[in-house]
Amino acid sequence: MSGQFKKITGVGLAIVLPLLAVLLLSSVYTGVVQVGQFSDSVYAACGDGALDGADVCDDGNLTSGDGCSDVCAVEAGYACDGEPSSCLNYSPRTGVYVAICGNGVVEGNLEGVEQCDDGKHCVNRDVCTADIDCFGIGDNLCIPRGGDGCDVNCQIEQSSGGFEPPPVQNIFISKITAHPEQRSGNNNYDTSAYFKIMNPDNQNHQVLYSQSSLVDLDNLGVNSSTTQLFSLDEGNYDISLKAKSHLTLILDNVHLYPGGNLLNFTNEISSPTIGSVVLLAGDIDGLGTSPSSLGDDVINAVDLSILLSAIGISDPLGSNRANLNQDTTVDQLDLNILLGNLDKEGQK
Repeated sequence: MSGQFKKITGVGLAIVLPLLAVLLLSSVYTGVVQVGQFSDSVYAACGDGALDGADVCDDGNLTSGDGCSDVCAVEAGYACDGEPSSCLNYSPRTGVYVAICGNGVVEGNLEGVEQCDDGKHCVNRDVCTADIDCFGIGDNLCIPRGGDGCDVNCQIEQSSGGFEPPPVQNIFISKITAHPEQRSGNNNYDTSAYFKIMNPDNQNHQVLYSQSSLVDLDNLGVNSSTTQLFSLDEGNYDISLKAKSHLTLILDNVHLYPGGNLLNFTNEISSPTIGSVVLLAGDIDGLGTSPSSLGDDVINAVDLSILLSAIGISDPLGSNRANLNQDTTVDQLDLNILLGNLDKEGQK
């Protein structure tokens, strides 16, 4: 029997001492001290899955932290039963012993309570222990997540062919950078935007992902919220950005990798370097409150008429879409920007 020997006390001493005396007398007769050659029935082996000797529990391993310690003692907050022992964690809320999914320990697996437990993760699959570890990442939550072979209830994920973890695409957009044309104010309320991810090999730019709501670019033209792309594989895509008062810009053949990806619309090719490409302003028809109401992606007479009717309007918060340069008033400067872009269309 293999395993870690443990000291036996109490009743066990009544067995050990007489045997020890016999062996010592035998060594006098033969002249050999036979140290360590005691029977397995005398010493209990921890880690063999059997309750023998002083074992209070034995889950078949010498690992602490799973309810049964490396010396086969029940750990605080657990209850263990059976051979091999199955241990469950105590829940103060319910007053019963339960398996806790997400603590990284497979609890009660012999009864099928938990089949697996790979801990908690942020939405980008980073390992975490508390929500603060996931701050600014997707849903900001540190929780058990499926899609990696172990589901959110700590059960092994199955496919029709038996165990086969489904592929996990840990692709997400972590930062968007775009600069509005001739920005002079401190606010950025008119540059809420949305983006689409499209098939680069399709002439009609088949849309593979479309954001359902607008995101806000800050005063530097940056959005750093995380968007998880669950349905996309790693590969090359064309990506478009449409802002509230501006024409569409497209980044061609952007390679999206597992992990965080930067979309930088200030260059013709996305890179960390800030370039000179700007969002052309003047497309201000439509309500501008949703992705489907951000104008027709053409700067024309309709937009010119809207801006002319707004000339002279005070706009200290920069919330008027006709206030193209985001100062405090819709004025001649905004008109000049629009006239400079008249008849221009967004990229397709």
